[in-house]
Amino acid sequence: MPDRVERFTVSERAVHWLLALAFFSLLISGLIVGRRGTFHDVMYALHLASAGLLLIGVVLIVVAGNRRSVVRTGRAELASIETEDREWLRAILHGCSRVRRSRPLRGSMPARSSTSLWSVS
Repeated sequence: MPDRVERFTVSERAVHWLLALAFFSLLISGLIVGRRGTFHDVMYALHLASAGLLLIGVVLIVVAGNRRSVVRTGRAELASIETEDREWLRAILHGCSRVRRSRPLRGSMPARSSTSLWSVS
């Protein structure tokens, strides 16, 4: 019997931490970039570097990581979306295609968080 139960693969952990660190770095640098001054240029460079690292990191995880586990996790998350969230997502997609529909319903958080996990994975 193994000593540990593996809940997440290395690729899934990499996606999680890459997204978490990039999010906070982009958040903090984005808040500071809005203010003018000498620190503005440094924070703008950090902001762009964080965005670049996020993109490069996702590409590296897709190319070199365990794609099967990341896709499997994404599918499982998307399968658990509630009806209200499905309607919200459909309304957003219709809005992106420039079809005018009623405003999106506000569903619970799982659909939006599942979608962000899936899109980054």
